[in-house]
Amino acid sequence: MTLFLAFSSALFYIVATYVMKQWSSLGSLTAVTLIIVTLGAAAICEILALRQERLGHIYVLILGIECVLVMVCTWYLLRESYAAHELLGLILIVAGIALVQLPSGTRAEGEARNVGLVQTDELRLPVTRPHVRATGTIPSGAHPQGRGGAPAYWPVTGIAV
Repeated sequence: MTLFLAFSSALFYIVATYVMKQWSSLGSLTAVTLIIVTLGAAAICEILALRQERLGHIYVLILGIECVLVMVCTWYLLRESYAAHELLGLILIVAGIALVQLPSGTRAEGEARNVGLVQTDELRLPVTRPHVRATGTIPSGAHPQGRGGAPAYWPVTGIAV
């Protein structure tokens, strides 16, 4: 479903851009109406996709799909041609999208949290003390104050103490 929403959003963005390109042949009222409707639809699809996935994944996915669709549509509709290095760039974009979309392993995420980031519900906060566990709890007897009077962060609230 997320892929469908990202694809739909990218497609609506491309239609809006194509209408902008064809502005003079469409007439101002028609062009403005189409642009408002398609950008609105693109935003709605993007919002729905963002509810299901992380911003970084959706953003990269939509922009990557847009790049691919723009090249295909401009080649087909506007008869634009592309050099070999431009096609290679498109292949690299597709490869980058594939890499970003790969699932990250639970074990690797856990290890990443142990070396400096604690993930709460939707917030990643710095951990400056090694005695603070990735669970966000401070063991009894541990003091949240940093060395030399420098503040440390409570991992759950992010408030400097």
